[in-house]
Amino acid sequence: MNLSRVRAVAAQDFLDVRRARLVQGVASMYVLFVTAVFAGLTLTSEPSVPTGIEIARAIAILFVPLVALIAGYLAVAGERESGTIRFLLGYPVTRSEVVVGKILSRMGIVLLSILVGFVLATVAVLVEYPEPNLGMLWGFAALTCLFALSYVGVAIGISAATATRSRAMTAVISVYFVFTVMWNAVPPLVQFVANYLFDVTLDGTLWMLFSSLAPPRAFGLSLSALPGDAVQAPPVLGWETGVILLVLWAVGPILLGYWWFSRSDVE
Repeated sequence: MNLSRVRAVAAQDFLDVRRARLVQGVASMYVLFVTAVFAGLTLTSEPSVPTGIEIARAIAILFVPLVALIAGYLAVAGERESGTIRFLLGYPVTRSEVVVGKILSRMGIVLLSILVGFVLATVAVLVEYPEPNLGMLWGFAALTCLFALSYVGVAIGISAATATRSRAMTAVISVYFVFTVMWNAVPPLVQFVANYLFDVTLDGTLWMLFSSLAPPRAFGLSLSALPGDAVQAPPVLGWETGVILLVLWAVGPILLGYWWFSRSDVE
């Protein structure tokens, strides 16, 4: 793999994504919401970072997946449908260099939007909060970035495995609704079916692990790593489990998507 070619792909793709108005709009909304949360708490009698994290966590679960999925779902699929992937591969650029370049640019634009929001939040915290507690704030920022990368990994994996925009869009919309909107109902439904049809009660560590598989649940687990008692993890699963699950979501779909892309005919 040639790093200079990877950088060239990433730089050009970064410019293309940055100009995308949909990505700009969703990313700007997240920056606005995070800033508004921590700045808005200064209007209360006792603004605190843990309170801000509690509110910002709920916002992150809804908006971070949107930013990540929208930024990543056309990374490869858009190039394939438009035919520009043939032009790109006509240069001395390999498929792996294309995918890695896309990963760097799409992850970069998502992380940049998140970090801008937390930099602005930090200004409000430093100026107005009686106890700034920047360690907790930036610990939350780091875990939010990891949460975002888990969805970017899913989006790029889907994009690499699909040949059209419509298929990629359908897949990421399904991912968003299943894992972000509907997951809270999935474990109870599975448990009901197992108990009703097979007279089996699902419990124990493996069941708790299954219940925490969705990135938002894993994100919640990981937040128990923050100093203090801002977030409590279940007694069996610790914050390490959440971090590992998020890393697997960030890496696994990309590997599967690249494997499919490497076997596909794009000529």
